[in-house]
Amino acid sequence: MTAPIPPETLRLGMGPFEDPTLFLESGRDTLALAQRMIGLDGTHRVLDLGCGCGRLAIPMTTFLSTGRYAGLDIDAACIHWCVENIQAGDPRFSFVTLDVHSSAYNPGGRSSAETVTLPYEAQAFDRVIVSSVFTHMTERGIARYLSELQRVIGEHGLVLASLFLMDDAAQLAIRRRTTSLNFHARLGDNSWTLRRTAPLEGVALGPRWFHETAQDRGLVVKEVEYGSWRARRGSDIQHDWVVLARAREAHPSGSWSA
Repeated sequence: MTAPIPPETLRLGMGPFEDPTLFLESGRDTLALAQRMIGLDGTHRVLDLGCGCGRLAIPMTTFLSTGRYAGLDIDAACIHWCVENIQAGDPRFSFVTLDVHSSAYNPGGRSSAETVTLPYEAQAFDRVIVSSVFTHMTERGIARYLSELQRVIGEHGLVLASLFLMDDAAQLAIRRRTTSLNFHARLGDNSWTLRRTAPLEGVALGPRWFHETAQDRGLVVKEVEYGSWRARRGSDIQHDWVVLARAREAHPSGSWSA
């Protein structure tokens, strides 16, 4: 049985989803992307890091067979909705609030992204999906999350993560104004923000920094798929997506520019 649709107030926290149909379509699109890029199937143990109010979990309810799904998010209201409307009726699903500080989603959070420990045992998952998380974090926070992802994925596990990669094409798009995402201000040595006054509203990363930081933590970029955000204005854009694997499992195929 498919879960009900979350209320608009929760959907808007995940994107421009006033229309519930767009919300459902977005979840199905991410599921299809995960099937294509990381071979996600219904038997996998899946972690949805940054699950929100069930955008991916809802289509997963009819996709999973013997697999299990864990949703993790810092937004307690979203997790509460998912527990009441998905987990309560399906033992394959579990949802947990990660009490990490965020001025937008969890201002009272007691821990920081830079020191977080994910609440799971080592090698607990076959596949991890990280959608619109690293696009709202500092370099130090991302580095810590990468360490934790390496810990919780299984020996042959894969991670699918969305990013904004500030490569040569992205820098050219910003100069030519072919993109509405103007990452013009430095956030860190290897990251840029849309707005100094709200620095984590949107974050782009240096691709070489991301590659090397992942590698230092036992992960290797296996594949890169560049999104449409460099050449499209408005809200209908796609992030860049990267596939990460344990270092000995990867066969790098993505090309990186400064």
